[in-house]
Amino acid sequence: MVKREIKEKFPFSGIEKYVEGVFRKHVFDLPLLHDANIYPQVHATMNDWELTSTENAMPYLPSQQDPVKLTLGIHDLTNISLPTFSSTNINKYMRYKRGHIFNTGSNVCSLDFAPKTTLIDSNPLIHFLATGGYKERNELHSFETQQQGYQNCIQLWNCDLNTTRSEDQVSAPHLDLCLLHDFGHVRALKWCPYGAYEENLDSDMDDNSSIPKLGILAACFGDGTVRILVIPHPDILRSRLDINHQEPIYCKFSLL
Repeated sequence: MVKREIKEKFPFSGIEKYVEGVFRKHVFDLPLLHDANIYPQVHATMNDWELTSTENAMPYLPSQQDPVKLTLGIHDLTNISLPTFSSTNINKYMRYKRGHIFNTGSNVCSLDFAPKTTLIDSNPLIHFLATGGYKERNELHSFETQQQGYQNCIQLWNCDLNTTRSEDQVSAPHLDLCLLHDFGHVRALKWCPYGAYEENLDSDMDDNSSIPKLGILAACFGDGTVRILVIPHPDILRSRLDINHQEPIYCKFSLL
């Protein structure tokens, strides 16, 4: 068997050994699949989102704010309490085990990483995970539940996926952006798979209301609706609004 040389370019070294089988080649004849900007005229705008305070966001956040109790370890077991919107490094309790556990405070039904465009991605090791579900935790829910809308949220977690640095140098996952809505529980989340990531706007589109988008997110809600949301990039939003990185951003979806 002749070993074929991998000619694709990868965002960082070491990942090429995981690209095997049908993923060695593009399934479709689209070589710029992960570098193209498919929606150049679609941007997030402040007209779609209303910035709100932590106090005003409280009715939309998970109803149970008490910590989750966990037992971690292999031989030596450790009991910890993990507060809502916090995370812990698994390597502290299981040596050589890379990963984190974080507490969303809710009953998660769906989660999805936002795809980024490799060509324009200035920080390829940082990725954003969207999570959504029921507002209540540890309860049995059925899809036969009557359709209804209530105050809830979609959480975007900032995840540092760097595997070349030591664990104490990797940032812990943290809640970066919280999207508030009145559409009930979140049944499913799915990002547009490519061509919807931005970090800058064209000069003719750069105005006070338009913000580069993290991506386009489709969400299925408990009130029976499916909505397509253009999500602002958290880093650009913080820079635009002068918000520090130590606290989440709370944005409420504005109905026109």
